[in-house]
Amino acid sequence: METLIGKAINIDDNSIVISNGSCINEIDYKGKKKNCRGHLLGWKYAWASIFSLTRRLLRAEVTGLYRVVDCCDVVVAKKGLYRKDNCQNSYQIVLSMPRGSKPLNLCIPPSGKIYFGEYFQNMGKQAVNIYSSKDNGQTWNIVYTFPEGNINHIHGLFFDKYTNRIWVATGDRENECIIGYTEDEFKSFAEVFRGGQEYRTCQLFFYEDFIVFGTDTQYQHNVIKKFDRKTLEIEELQKVQGSVIKGGQVGDVAFISTTVEPSEVNTDKWAHLWVTKDGIHWEERYKAKKDWLPATLFQFGTFEFPQYYGIENLERLYFSGRALKGVDGKTTYIDL
Repeated sequence: METLIGKAINIDDNSIVISNGSCINEIDYKGKKKNCRGHLLGWKYAWASIFSLTRRLLRAEVTGLYRVVDCCDVVVAKKGLYRKDNCQNSYQIVLSMPRGSKPLNLCIPPSGKIYFGEYFQNMGKQAVNIYSSKDNGQTWNIVYTFPEGNINHIHGLFFDKYTNRIWVATGDRENECIIGYTEDEFKSFAEVFRGGQEYRTCQLFFYEDFIVFGTDTQYQHNVIKKFDRKTLEIEELQKVQGSVIKGGQVGDVAFISTTVEPSEVNTDKWAHLWVTKDGIHWEERYKAKKDWLPATLFQFGTFEFPQYYGIENLERLYFSGRALKGVDGKTTYIDL
């Protein structure tokens, strides 16, 4: 198994996009550098992102690159969103995060608009916003607000190709955990489930007759579940070893990482990579042990996944490690 230095953040049929600090590089599948896509211009955490200890201590990371159209990238980094057209040599900041470090993901439905939800501590339960851009990430506006006292923050927005809905997952505490959707791009919002840790999730996976999610909680044993689209009946599919925060889906292939988030319930010291090809049957395919640095200061151990662009049949799954022995700040893969 080959290992690449840096974090894979986007993959297409021809190349892998790797984040090395604030530099975004494009390499081929043999690991040979093709070109530098650009640097994050003026990113004040660039110096810290170069070194493992400062990167982890300050959370100075690039966490995602989204190809909005063939000629435009939007990058998620600490405290901001950055954008680059193909004619530009660097990524320019287009939005400084008003609250929190960064969103957990971006959602880009076929309409071409881009959405994200605010993710910040919010112990006072302030109002929480969903932002949107309709000009390929150049400008951003609030399109929906969860009112004050409603939720803690937003875990993710996810497009459902079977219904053209955008689903939203929120957290964290009792009655703050919502799984719901909009079918008119946030002119309205429908709650499907609301409650406590049983509905607390950061990942949703879509199939024709059901939707799958993994729980993200330090208070209970974590489980991968599904609910029927028609009856909304929930069924447990697979118990897993830790919180499910990172994951993704390409076609019918879905994948998650457990997180080494120490608690009285979650005691496992390994991050585990689980994969399914049908949503129902899950298989553990890889694991790595948390390194020796304290998690509260130097991050929980987990695997992270790139965005896949233009790939319909996933045969090789790339992932990077965070705070894990042997793979921290590196990218590797498994064949499916």
